[in-house]
Amino acid sequence: MTFGALLATTPLLILMASGDLDRDTEKQFEKIADVVAMAQTCRQHDFEVDDAGINGWSDRAVELAVTQGMERADARARLDQEIAREYEYVQEQFNTAQRMSHSRDHVVRFNRRMKRTCERLADDDMAGAYFTEVDT
Repeated sequence: MTFGALLATTPLLILMASGDLDRDTEKQFEKIADVVAMAQTCRQHDFEVDDAGINGWSDRAVELAVTQGMERADARARLDQEIAREYEYVQEQFNTAQRMSHSRDHVVRFNRRMKRTCERLADDDMAGAYFTEVDT
């Protein structure tokens, strides 16, 4: 095998060595990433966020991945990567909103969209326990 071929197959080998997650665990990783990336925004939209609960959920999701054959460090890295991707997506949304802040209408729509995202998280079967809307 040539060096180039080895280099091209390395990501596949890492994925195979780290184990593939079942769909339930993958969904948990994705939802945890959503929750972590939106936590501060939801606080700004009058939600209490249970950080300790989210951290515990993250730990349990990593443990679940470990029981499926993934190394703990690989599972944590995969979750962290998912969280980083979601943070990046949320940051892109904020950057777009900031560029459009000259339009009051755009700011109102953006804030409404963020509030609805927080409401959906609060109503979500997996994430809902970690978000409580505060009456203002």
